[in-house]
Amino acid sequence: MKPLLRFSVPLWTLLVFSAFLKSTRAQNISNCATGTLNITTTTTTANVTFQLDPNCSLTVENNTSENGLITGLTPGAVYQIVLNCSGSCNVSQITTKPETVSLTVTNITTSSMFVSWTKPVGNSSFYKVQWTGGGRNVPVNVSETFYNITNLTAGVQYEITVTAVAGDGYTEGQSATVTKYTKPEVVTSLSAVNVTTSSVFVSWTKPVGNSSFYKVQWTGTSGSVNVYETFYDIPNLTAGVQYEITVTAVAGDNYTEGQSATVTNYTKPEVVTSLSAANITTSSIFVSWTKPVGNSSFYKVQWTGTSGSVNVYETFYNITNLTAGVQYEITVTAVAGDGYTEGQSATVTNYTKPEVVTSLSAVNVTTSSVFVSWTKPVGNSSFYKVQWTGTSGSVNVYETFYDIPNLTAGVQYEITVTAVAGDNYTEGQSATVTNYTKPEVVR
Repeated sequence: MKPLLRFSVPLWTLLVFSAFLKSTRAQNISNCATGTLNITTTTTTANVTFQLDPNCSLTVENNTSENGLITGLTPGAVYQIVLNCSGSCNVSQITTKPETVSLTVTNITTSSMFVSWTKPVGNSSFYKVQWTGGGRNVPVNVSETFYNITNLTAGVQYEITVTAVAGDGYTEGQSATVTKYTKPEVVTSLSAVNVTTSSVFVSWTKPVGNSSFYKVQWTGTSGSVNVYETFYDIPNLTAGVQYEITVTAVAGDNYTEGQSATVTNYTKPEVVTSLSAANITTSSIFVSWTKPVGNSSFYKVQWTGTSGSVNVYETFYNITNLTAGVQYEITVTAVAGDGYTEGQSATVTNYTKPEVVTSLSAVNVTTSSVFVSWTKPVGNSSFYKVQWTGTSGSVNVYETFYDIPNLTAGVQYEITVTAVAGDNYTEGQSATVTNYTKPEVVR
């Protein structure tokens, strides 16, 4: 069906008709009969101005009017105008402007944007899609109502315009414009270093393309902070807890985010407290401690000497198969849930008890002395403590014999020999021999 056309005819010598619609585009047609004919079109009107001549009439699509404002046209349509002035003069086609499209942008990536729009009311032949940013401003003609703009730069702002073009291939409607950022690229080389009991220092490499700042987030305390450098020291964390840390580049609009990079780390557990050694024997040391503040999965108990190591899930452990009289440095370290993040170690140093001396015997007994000898015990010892009752004597000896002097004739003496470890106070079990000194001669 052809659009309904209406004409208004003023009586002035020079007719100038104004259209109170959208912005206009003038089409100048040269001499026709009595003068210059000017035609200005909008989306729904054609405003015709020409010198009045009583013999002139205006015909548009078989509708004749002397002159004036033509209304009721279809946007983006092509019309024939004929001006008759004492003869026929055929005027070139005129085209109304297409309406404006309704534009949306979806599926934004680091290098593309998908734009779509609704077909405007009236007619249009194709659409001109243009975008600025990234050094490009070359239009693309599209016959569909969508277009995927590719080869964009990550994190850059683009102004995208879509303009409907009429059937003549060049008459354009008003452009629809939208401004969007592409997503920034993901940061690279995200790593956690300098991990302590209460902090994790993270660093990363700036992503390709543009970005305004970085959003650093972590689970556990649900923390989040915006950072303008490529590093951040996350504070106020709990010892021995697993934290998932994400770093996301954000574009210049402060909300378009790229893909997040993630690293998972445990904070170091705290040091165990109250580490002590008890129930020490010649071949074992029982150690116990207090659970540290925060979290931990198990404890690594290590000792020097035999270079032993064991993982323990209780707060105590009995170290066995040790050598008598040997010094052992024992460390207990809390380990986090990942099985390898360790806290600071607590240390205690202890000697096992020396073994008992063997073959203790008393020889060369006199009225005032008893000579004792023994065999060095298995394991280590530093010296021997020789004690005897009666005069309550005691002496430290570094040999495996001793001649006890200044005794009383005819008196029974209980003599003990005890091996002492290198700390000079850890003693083994004592060996004992009982002997009388010889009585004095009868006078």
